[in-house]
Amino acid sequence: MTSDAVINTYLSLSLLCALINIAPTCSHLTQGHSGPGAFGIWVVLLNTFGFVNGVIWRSDAINRSPIFCDISMRIFMVGPMGLLMANLCIIRYLSSVVTPNRVVDGKSDKRKRLFLDYLLCLGFPLVLAGVAVIYQAGRFEVNRLAGCSNISALVWPTFVLSIIWPPIICGVSCGYSLYVMYWLARRHHNLKQLLGRSSSPLNMSRFTRMGAFSATYFLISAPVTAYGTHEIIVASGPYIPWESWATVHNSWNKLSDVRQNPLYQYQLRDWLSITAGLVLFVFFSFGGEASLFYLKIFHWICPGKFARIWKRKTEVLLPIHASAQHSEKKIIQTNSSQSSFTTQERHEATRDSCSQTNSHLKNMLYLHGQPTNIRSGQEAPGILVSVVQAESSTLSEH
Repeated sequence: MTSDAVINTYLSLSLLCALINIAPTCSHLTQGHSGPGAFGIWVVLLNTFGFVNGVIWRSDAINRSPIFCDISMRIFMVGPMGLLMANLCIIRYLSSVVTPNRVVDGKSDKRKRLFLDYLLCLGFPLVLAGVAVIYQAGRFEVNRLAGCSNISALVWPTFVLSIIWPPIICGVSCGYSLYVMYWLARRHHNLKQLLGRSSSPLNMSRFTRMGAFSATYFLISAPVTAYGTHEIIVASGPYIPWESWATVHNSWNKLSDVRQNPLYQYQLRDWLSITAGLVLFVFFSFGGEASLFYLKIFHWICPGKFARIWKRKTEVLLPIHASAQHSEKKIIQTNSSQSSFTTQERHEATRDSCSQTNSHLKNMLYLHGQPTNIRSGQEAPGILVSVVQAESSTLSEH
């Protein structure tokens, strides 16, 4: 029997991981970081449903909420696959950054990349959750402690639509990881130039955190995926030769059947979402972009009190000036290291850098109670005028 201490630890960590990763996830989504954003979505969903299921079915396996179980069962079924796919998208993006002689991505290319990432991280797992009805041997199973889970028969559609994908995703991620490590080993001395030439929103800090996060989660998820695949095959029972729909869906295995397991004990896969949540929080919750998002939330909750505290402890001009200098350096690196690019490509890279600076300026002015929408006839802050003039002169030179 699972002790109360283990149950309380599981429930507490599930709730904690769901709450502490909401802000970092929203921050990544608003900044266009599709990989970490999709990873955060799955972390929040898995831990939220894990906590709710654990509270409802802490001491029994009674079918209390069929509709909720239908949803929970599918989230638990494809959530780990969504985490693996999001990690793959992060590694794939880093590989594109370190690739030599790559073409600078325009706005349309960035939109296509975001669409493809979200399609792989969110759309593909949801499609697999929908087609799982083919190999389902029952509606769902209610387990004590863990709540709702799926019931699968071991037929060849189960391999094609479910079991085979996590190892494939891990294998592709491993290939991209080796590619990134190879180019970093060869070009680690000029990594800053690579980041500046890529016209991406990454700086050294973000690139390092994303790379370390992806490698850490891969080292954790790869052995867990291998072990979990074996456990799924064993739990699904003996292999059944597929002949037709009636092979799985017959009078003994109806889609309307609900099974109960009051003797269920926590397994390794139940702790995967908690591990993913802790890893995500450690790597992405203490950066500058996440801190700025926290400040916005605090300012929205208590604008008056927070504004007074913030103004006493922070100067407005220092972070803005630092951001302006970073943007100018990035523009210089982009234009000097890409002499083979066309004029249009250099203009796109310059506009992207200026757009990032303006976005940061608006965020800082908003936090300090300054006007973020300067109209004609209004006096703008001096540092903002100087930065805009510098950016305009840079654009005119090209």
